[in-house]
Amino acid sequence: MQNVAIVILAAGGSRRFGRPKQLVEWEGEPLLRSVVRSASVADAGRVIVVLGAYAAKCTAALQEFPNIHVAVNDGWESGMASSIRVGVERAEQFGVGSMLLLLADQPCLTTQLINRFLTERSASSIVAAHYNDVVGPPILFGSSWFEQLKNLRGDQGARHLIRGRADSITLIDWPEGAIDLDTEEDVERAIAVGRERRKSIFGDEDRAKPIAGRAEL
Repeated sequence: MQNVAIVILAAGGSRRFGRPKQLVEWEGEPLLRSVVRSASVADAGRVIVVLGAYAAKCTAALQEFPNIHVAVNDGWESGMASSIRVGVERAEQFGVGSMLLLLADQPCLTTQLINRFLTERSASSIVAAHYNDVVGPPILFGSSWFEQLKNLRGDQGARHLIRGRADSITLIDWPEGAIDLDTEEDVERAIAVGRERRKSIFGDEDRAKPIAGRAEL
């Protein structure tokens, strides 16, 4: 699917968390690397990673992915909207017809889930995840939405554009989307979910295997 880009938003300063969420260890590697790994083998033409805070450390964690495109948002402190704008502008340079926005702190993202979003794309469509009565990321936007995405300001995220548009949005149920990482307790919860997911795939014998820990940064 050369006409679609995946944009991973990973520029935040992790103020509430207290250390870089992008580099928290998840299933044996930094979380950002895990998310990029899932995206890099999905059916998309381009993968764009928007960095800001901790850009140098995050870039170093992604050295094994030479085909991704890193875009640095120097204005990341002004809010998420600036990172969305940087991602959209880079996607437009590639002439894509759709763009899938991912958050780097949603640890349960998988290639299979990403591909479900990509198969629903069109130039005018919005495809969003649904979890805990919330409609939110990942969110796929057709190119007709790019200008409105670039006009977001401050801490406005992509969800700002989809409020009140439930009738025109394709929803994909993803219960694990309710887990993001704002506290150390969230990390422990995510690890437990990952452990259960692996057990469902590999069976009980996988219980003894290390699933994830926390990086010492």
